[in-house]
Amino acid sequence: MPEDLEPLCVHCGVEIATIEIGEPDRIESLVHRHLLRVEPWDHPLEMGLGVPTPPPPACDLCGAPDPAWTYPRGPAPREEHGDDAPTVETTDLGGNEFEIALSFERHPDLPPDEAPALLLELLFHDWRACDPCSVMIADRNLDGLVERALSHRPADGEAAITRLRGTFGTFLRFKTRHPEPAHD
Repeated sequence: MPEDLEPLCVHCGVEIATIEIGEPDRIESLVHRHLLRVEPWDHPLEMGLGVPTPPPPACDLCGAPDPAWTYPRGPAPREEHGDDAPTVETTDLGGNEFEIALSFERHPDLPPDEAPALLLELLFHDWRACDPCSVMIADRNLDGLVERALSHRPADGEAAITRLRGTFGTFLRFKTRHPEPAHD
């Protein structure tokens, strides 16, 4: 078997990440998700083995090509956005293990079992956005973001739309920093 085979989604070819939830010495659960900022809403994850194909740069919200803006990882400092801004304390335990103490409110439509994986994406990865999505982020227009995303890729059922709404709503509550121009 070739050594470059990785777990990937058989529907889209994107690599699958496995996230361990729990204490470092006591794992409570494993979460498998696409190695993307937003878990796809147009198809379920189905694991297989293969050579992943990294997707081209795209808006992490709607999928439009060549995003113009980058939203830096982590929440904005409290002095920029007041006491209701999320606060995060992380401790590097070595390797890929982190201990996270967090004060923020997830959107009620985000399923609780998806919150840890989304939290890691918000804390440790920049997010990219196209011009239209960036305007809607600035306006905190959750309905517009969901509508734009669904116009680019229809959802696989009502549960997927609810999950998408919860993901974007949590993003809007957490990503309060100003965007920077994207660079390749």
